[in-house]
Parts: sequence; C-alpha cells; structure tokens
Amino acid sequence: MEIPRDVSNHLFYTAWVLLLLQMGKILGSAFYYDLVVLIIDIAFDCALILFGIGIIRIGKENIELTHWKISSILIFSASFVDIITIILAFIYIDENWIMKPLILVRLVLLLAYLILLVVGFAYIKLLIDSMENVNIINRKGRFLISIGYIIQFYPYLAAWSNDWVFPRLLPTSIENTALVVFLLASFVLIIGFLELVFTLKILREGFIQENGTELEEKQIESEND
Repeated sequence: MEIPRDVSNHLFYTAWVLLLLQMGKILGSAFYYDLVVLIIDIAFDCALILFGIGIIRIGKENIELTHWKISSILIFSASFVDIITIILAFIYIDENWIMKPLILVRLVLLLAYLILLVVGFAYIKLLIDSMENVNIINRKGRFLISIGYIIQFYPYLAAWSNDWVFPRLLPTSIENTALVVFLLASFVLIIGFLELVFTLKILREGFIQENGTELEEKQIESEND
C-alpha cells in the first residue's frame, strides 16, 4: 500500500529537523552555550511532537502497521516531560535546581525523559520493521537512537550529581569519563538519526522490488546504448 506523499514528506522533513537540532544540542553543550541549548531543547521537543503526529498519520493510513500508537504516545510524553522540566527551571531559576527537593524532582524528570526516549525510539524501530514487512520500505530499522540515549544516562547523571554535591566538585576522573561517554553517545545519536532520515527517504521516494529481472533489464538497456 502506497503512503500519501504529504505523510511521507511530513516524517522525512521532521526527521531532518530532529537530526539538525540534535547536532545543535551537541555543539551548544560542547561550548557551554546554556541559552542556546535551552532554545534548541524547546525546538527539539516541538519537532518531536510533530514527528509523533506524523507517526499517527502513517499508522492511520495503513492498518497493517504496528507499534505506531505506543511509539507516538511515548514520543509525546517525552516532549511534555522535557517541556515541564524547562518551565520549572525558569520558575525556580534563583535556586538553580540545587535546593532540595527540587533537585530530586529534576532527577525524576531527567530519568523519565531518557527512559521515554529510549523506549519510544525502540518502538519506532519496530514500526519501521512493520513497514518492511508489508513492503512499504525495503529495510529494517535499527536501535541506534535508543542506544545513544541509553549511553547518555551516564553523562546526564554525572551533570546532575555535580549539582547534588555542590559546592564540592566531582572527581576529575568522573567528569572526564562523562565527557568521553557524552561524545560517544552524541556520535551514536547522529548516526541513528541519519539512519532514520535515509530510511524515511526510501518511504518518501518509494523503492523498486527486485524480482530477479531488474538486473537483466539494466543489462539489456546498456547493450542497446
């Protein structure tokens, strides 16, 4: 069953936006541009919501597809959790999330956000697999994005712990290890979003099923030339 062009475009271009914003988050964090990262975080959450809407649209277009409901719910939930975190950060900016019990609330929101992203993108992988099963695309998904967010648990928790022990400092070994793990997670996430973009490019442009005659047809065309 062919997916309408506007639905495939919706997912393809939103995935591109997610990729670019993810790269922006990495660069902003690397250069400690807190305000820039905050703006990009909000834009990323909005793009996630748009991507979730695209998942719902494609799920309704083909009843044979699976996992689209749960994946969209998880993606929406992750966006809303992060938006709530940002709002609370603005409300309690003077305390800087360091005073109890706010820092514990921040930990709960942080863990919930990462878990929702991990599970949500895992279900998106399964959704892509169901597209392959019904011959909408010709490749299966991968768990790269989910793996990237799993790896991010360590640097995120290290950053939270730095506020927890404030004004004392974490051991240098933990901070250096967190930086290396963050760079590794960033690499995996970028590769994962690129994989998602290329997969949705196939959805957008369609693919030719090979029935054993395609190669012969190409050979005949080259001989005629």
